[in-house]
Amino acid sequence: MRTTSRHLKDHPRLPFPAPPTIKLPSPDPRPNDPDPTTPTNLVPDETTEHAHRSRIEPPAEVSASLGSTFRHTGWTRIRRRVYAAMNQLGLSATRLDRFAHCGDQAWLEARNACPWRIDPDPPPHHPRPKNRPTLFTDKTRLRCNTCKDRFCVPCATVRARLVSNALIRLLEGRPARFITLTMVHTAAPLAEQLDKLYACYKRLRRTRLWVKHVDAAAATVEVTYNKTTNTWHPHLHVLAKGSYVPHQDLKAEWRRITRDSYIVSISLVQDERRAVNYLAKYVTKPMVHDYSTHQSALCEAIQALKGRRLVLLTGEWHALQVEKPAPDGVWEYVGTLETVLNRALAGDSEALGILDRLGKPGSWRTRITGQPP
Repeated sequence: MRTTSRHLKDHPRLPFPAPPTIKLPSPDPRPNDPDPTTPTNLVPDETTEHAHRSRIEPPAEVSASLGSTFRHTGWTRIRRRVYAAMNQLGLSATRLDRFAHCGDQAWLEARNACPWRIDPDPPPHHPRPKNRPTLFTDKTRLRCNTCKDRFCVPCATVRARLVSNALIRLLEGRPARFITLTMVHTAAPLAEQLDKLYACYKRLRRTRLWVKHVDAAAATVEVTYNKTTNTWHPHLHVLAKGSYVPHQDLKAEWRRITRDSYIVSISLVQDERRAVNYLAKYVTKPMVHDYSTHQSALCEAIQALKGRRLVLLTGEWHALQVEKPAPDGVWEYVGTLETVLNRALAGDSEALGILDRLGKPGSWRTRITGQPP
């Protein structure tokens, strides 16, 4: 028998129990901090990690330690300007601290065989493998703590190398085209122009023309600055894998989407390595010399590029991690950079050999002392 509202009226009302009262905890302004009344193993002078990070005081200047000087040689003045602009914008203390101390803790590693070690006591994060001799050969590399900031030139250079190697593997010898999408020059703020550029590129990828001819694409943004007119010009460099895209059709589609921009270029990739390197170098271009000497322009660029993706992968390459380094074998700890440099300056032949294998012979002395090799 189907129950209706008329039949429900004939039944007596059942005494349902009242729902239990749930007392919600009061919001804690710092939920990660423990209750002050809770017993703790910390002594009165110690503090929690959360409280420590919340009270980080960024340094007034970038670090001038030996490791930092070795890593950031060649753009020291620009690095100071970038840090001053970040400080002026009031960026997070954690980001400022990482940028200022990038390269402070530097050490050397090597692989393959040799019977000696520069520093017999490796730090805790480099324990000596059990039942294995210390190894060394002509394969040497310098490791250090990195900030991974997009405005740090050494960190961006490493990222560009990873992107370049990954794109070479992704191309797999298939035909590819190099496309440049530009925007008309305006006096609008950089953030507004970047918003429009990213939105127009997203609309272009959804068009029938793009879907038909492009299987996968990797795009990087380049931002140039006109010192005379104080205007910005952002544009995209795209490496597209697929069939040929008619230039006139692409030009018309881009103009229809942007409503005012029609200058685009497209060319067949003849040399994959050269094209990929050309594209990947723009990963380091957020910090260009065009506006590095103008404090106001530098602040605007840092603020406008904050949180934006500089490498856009679409199609078959979507969600691929092109900036993740590939495993390259087992490396052994040799010694801190400061130890090796001090021994090299004292004339130690083994330390000199290690440093000379990091680059051009004698170039390490120029990076530290400023004197020719």
